[in-house]
Amino acid sequence: MANILSQDEVDALLGAIPTDDEEAEERQQEVSEASDKKISSYDFRRPSRVSREQLKILQNLHVPFSRRLGVLLSTLLRARVTAELMSLEQFSYGEYIISLPQSAGVFLLDLKEENGTTILDMQSALGLAMFDKLLGGSGLSPEEERDMTPIEATIISKMVGKILPALKEVWAPICALEPVMRPFELNPQLQNLLPPTETVLVLTLQVSMPKTSGLITLTYPFPFIETILGHLAGENRFLVSRDPLSEETKKEIKHALGMGPMDIAVQLGRSDVTVYDFLKLKVGDVLPLDAKVEDPVNIIVDGYTKFLGRPGRTKKWKAVQILGVYDGTQTTVSEGEARHG
Repeated sequence: MANILSQDEVDALLGAIPTDDEEAEERQQEVSEASDKKISSYDFRRPSRVSREQLKILQNLHVPFSRRLGVLLSTLLRARVTAELMSLEQFSYGEYIISLPQSAGVFLLDLKEENGTTILDMQSALGLAMFDKLLGGSGLSPEEERDMTPIEATIISKMVGKILPALKEVWAPICALEPVMRPFELNPQLQNLLPPTETVLVLTLQVSMPKTSGLITLTYPFPFIETILGHLAGENRFLVSRDPLSEETKKEIKHALGMGPMDIAVQLGRSDVTVYDFLKLKVGDVLPLDAKVEDPVNIIVDGYTKFLGRPGRTKKWKAVQILGVYDGTQTTVSEGEARHG
């Protein structure tokens, strides 16, 4: 009878068996623990063929290009234009084609002695604003979105051709790239350039003009990127070592800076009043200034006093004659400076 369990032992065994509620609670706890783990999705139809580090290097490589693009467009359009690099992402070619707006200017650039064709896409509104500015207009885009006409697109394509040397400079540290622009086609057969599943890198630039802004995208096919990935692997020198600016680039930057607007104002004098007196001011009151009639006036350039001058008029316009350079302390000019002015 030694093998017969007592009632207490039977109760202990029954208590060790989990109930349905306990099993459900354990499963819920397992699910909760699994949900706390960081799970990243992976699209097997569109694998990431360029690593995050390589994308970062390529993006930094194009930062000087965005600045150079702004300088080139400023020179061509005779207006202040800025270009800012927004992103560099990889997509399938099919996704890229679907994302293109219907009204867009598409220009094809062959990568000479390399694999593939680069696509430069310009928002139609931006292209039309540039066309208007090139012809002497204000640089406004049309109110209604529309396609470029063949004449408009042909003129814009000539301007795009001026960008190619800047694109060549981008890749100079890695490979000797010779981009060549194809003859412009109003409706190029983009579907035939690459298979829909092929990976492309899309560089997005925000271009801002005085009265219009828009996007320009530059699309690189993966076969081209694949040829240079070996150069990028573990290479950080592209992030820090840049060749000195060429003389041509320096001239373009100097020319663009020379076209920048500057605000010039003339200060006749100053006067200090109390708040009580200020509140009592009315039309017809006269405020005495701290300058005598014969004292020169301050000529202020972008908020800084740079010259001393004499106020007057030229024909029907108010004017000021520069008498000398302001040195920070003087309130008068010498007799020689006054005669020279």
